Amino acid sequence: MLPVLLAMVAVAAISVMYLSYMSDYDKREMADQLAREYILFMESSGCLTEERSNELVQKLQNIGLTNINLAGTTVTKADYGEEIALIINARLVVKEYVFESLFDTDGREKVWEIKIEKRTTSKC
Repeated sequence: MLPVLLAMVAVAAISVMYLSYMSDYDKREMADQLAREYILFMESSGCLTEERSNELVQKLQNIGLTNINLAGTTVTKADYGEEIALIINARLVVKEYVFESLFDTDGREKVWEIKIEKRTTSKC
C-alpha cells in the first residue's frame, strides 16, 4: 500500500508543477498573439500609434508582463511597401518548483526575459 501512496503523491506533485509551467507558457503565448494582432493593426495604419501603444502595454500588463519596452517599434507612419516592426521586450515572473526531499518542494520565483519581434510591410 505504501508504494501506491508514494506514487500518488509523486504524480500529484508533478501534475501541479506541469500545470503551473503550462500556465506560465500560456502567458507567453498570449503575449505573442497580442503582438500578432497589433502588427496587423500596424499594417493598415503604417505605424504603432500612441493610442494603440497604450492599449498594447495595458493588455500585456494584464497578462502579467512587467518592464515592457517597445524600443525599436515603428512609430512614424511608413509608406506603402516599407517595412514596419513591432518589438516587445518584457519580463514575466514565473514560479519554478524544486524538489528538496521526497515530500518537500520549494516554489521559487524566476524571471523570464521575453522578446517578441514581428515584421511586415505597410499596406497604407
